[in-house]
Amino acid sequence: MADVFADTANALAILLGTTGEIAGYLLGFITIIVLLVGFILIFGTDVMQGNAALVIVGAPIAFIALIGWWPTWTILFIVAMIFAAWAFQRGGA
Repeated sequence: MADVFADTANALAILLGTTGEIAGYLLGFITIIVLLVGFILIFGTDVMQGNAALVIVGAPIAFIALIGWWPTWTILFIVAMIFAAWAFQRGGA
């Protein structure tokens, strides 16, 4: 059975003249931006506060991880950076 997401990344890689991994990163970034803009347009900017912001940011990242455009280490790095920023904002180390 063909994987439509991998085929999409490979088609974009051929179009851009790059590797499938770089095309997957690009497609993942575009997908995250589109989903975040959609969430903000639907729910407004008031929902981007507190723990709801983590869910709204985490849902597109989890989707990208499930379809396989980004490797697992990239997702773990993003999660580590989000928690580091959250701890820095709260004043903890």
